[in-house]
Amino acid sequence: MTEIKADQLTTVIKSSLRRSAAAEFNPWTHAIFPASKLTIDKFEMPSKWHDIIKLCYYFYEREGLVRSVIDKQVEIGVNGVIVTAKNLTEEEVSLYRYVANNLLEFLSVAATEYYISGLVIPDVVWGILSKDISGFSKDYVVPVDIWVRDPTKIELKETPLPNHVIPLWNFSSEETQFITSGGKYSDGTEDVETYNIISENFPELVAKIKKGITKVPINNKYIIRRKPLLRSPYPVPYLMAALELLIHKRNLRAMDYSLISRVIDAILHIKVGNDLYPLTENDEDILDALESEFNSNSTVNNKQRVFQLFTNHTVELDWVVPPLEALLNTDKYDEINREILYSLGFPKFLVTGEKDKSNSGSSSSALLSPVNSMKALRKDFTNFLSKIFLDMALKNSFSETPKATFAPMNLMELSDLLLVSQGLETSGIISKTSLAEMAGFDFDTEQLIRVREDTLHKELFPEEQLLEEQLLEPKVEEKVTNEDDNIE
Repeated sequence: MTEIKADQLTTVIKSSLRRSAAAEFNPWTHAIFPASKLTIDKFEMPSKWHDIIKLCYYFYEREGLVRSVIDKQVEIGVNGVIVTAKNLTEEEVSLYRYVANNLLEFLSVAATEYYISGLVIPDVVWGILSKDISGFSKDYVVPVDIWVRDPTKIELKETPLPNHVIPLWNFSSEETQFITSGGKYSDGTEDVETYNIISENFPELVAKIKKGITKVPINNKYIIRRKPLLRSPYPVPYLMAALELLIHKRNLRAMDYSLISRVIDAILHIKVGNDLYPLTENDEDILDALESEFNSNSTVNNKQRVFQLFTNHTVELDWVVPPLEALLNTDKYDEINREILYSLGFPKFLVTGEKDKSNSGSSSSALLSPVNSMKALRKDFTNFLSKIFLDMALKNSFSETPKATFAPMNLMELSDLLLVSQGLETSGIISKTSLAEMAGFDFDTEQLIRVREDTLHKELFPEEQLLEEQLLEPKVEEKVTNEDDNIE
């Protein structure tokens, strides 16, 4: 008797194995992950700043932990602008507050960019705020549009002064086409309005591009760089210290995806015959019958989830799957997430809302790092607002430039905050309006609601109102004399 050898497997089974291997999901393609061109086993890190911020953008867009940490700091740090001035009129102060409120949305976008790339170069377009629209007594010059330039298209040129850099804007072919053609995109779409805005506010820039210069210096006095080092003009991104850990976490996910794909495309190993009853050449029809039955049940139009198979005792069916212990173990992500939060200096309870099971340590000390990070952001953006307000004062001939500060950060628990605030209000340090705002209410609105409720209550229950008035009436004291005093 001769046994069937491994090389006698049918071509159908071989091609099925090839298809399964080719269909395996590969999360490391360059189109998906910007660091896929790096050597994984050597754990390389990009050295160029523009490649680094591409990774930072990727992890902000796809890594939920990173997005939560950055968004929470932006939400807490950029919470309103307070304008104070001594010698300005009430209308001028109202104008500054109007501009500050309009800048809040921009400040949130710029603060997010501050944490991701560390480079914020805003462009401001000035215009006339008509009195017919604003309700003021006259027209004023204010910022009518403001945006942040894309850091991936900016180069920073060093100068002999370490605190002074020259930003260079690299124009793409699409942008060059738009300006040289007078507001026409490469697909033929015309946008004359945008072209007029650019040509009116940046005439020197347009002139250089029309001369064929694609790398143009930006004459901008509003340049914000996060913690620049002396060895490089570029800022340090907030995620820089955690990039290696984030890439390592991405490797763990790649491993899980690979295991999942192998489980989905698991191999069904069919063994016919054993040591006591080997399969011979005369029994090839048994293998052909089994193969035919399995193929008929695996076709697209005739696929069964459960099907009956009748065999003798020598047929064994085994699924070949990889070890699943690493896939099912979630502790590997807990550890790497903890290290990422340590690198970012962000406490876990601000992300999850829960403290560690040990409940040890101080919440106030854990908040020191994110609070200092938010203070640095607020300081840089306060300087930017001060420059904007100074330009407004010069353009409108105001006698004073107001002071711009961010609203206080409330990082205390609500119960503790209200307890402290109530004591401050009782002492006359803060107003009832501020106390109501800390509790999430508007004082003026609540007072109007109370007046309306009191009026309605008096109409519905007049007898209670009459009883209250009687109780409030002063009582006439009756003089009681002692009979013994009248006896002489």
